[in-house]
Amino acid sequence: LFVSVDPSLRGLIRAGGSGYINGLPAGSPMVSGSVAKVLESKVAGFAEGDIVQGYLPWQEVQSLPGAKGLRKVDPSFAPVSTAVGILGMPGLSAYFGLIEVGQPKAGETLVVSAAGGAVGSVVGQIGKILGLRVVGIAGSDEKVALLTEKYSFDAVVN
Repeated sequence: LFVSVDPSLRGLIRAGGSGYINGLPAGSPMVSGSVAKVLESKVAGFAEGDIVQGYLPWQEVQSLPGAKGLRKVDPSFAPVSTAVGILGMPGLSAYFGLIEVGQPKAGETLVVSAAGGAVGSVVGQIGKILGLRVVGIAGSDEKVALLTEKYSFDAVVN
């Protein structure tokens, strides 16, 4: 149903990978965080029609040997696309990277590189919620406008 297309995927198509992710063999399908619908299941706890999220190959139909690495997505909680967005890797990276690693204090200034990207835009919004002055670095006038007008960054450098 949905695949996450993230900059980190570049490592998958490089010979030898990129240091934190192994490269894929030539001819292999790309893989990433994905949301899929179960068409048929022989695995306990997963039934036809369930929506699942996992690190899956980019294929219209796939057969998996089990449910390892899959988690059910509750479509009544939020749109299922959020499982590869704000409630998936980009949102979790932003939250834990800022809160757990950065440990910012209200009143501090937060500078966000790639502020117009999936992770950076969320980092900036969390920063504003925490009472930080948020300065973004973006690569286009359109992103500057989005970050200042919609996401309330205090300043953005193009």
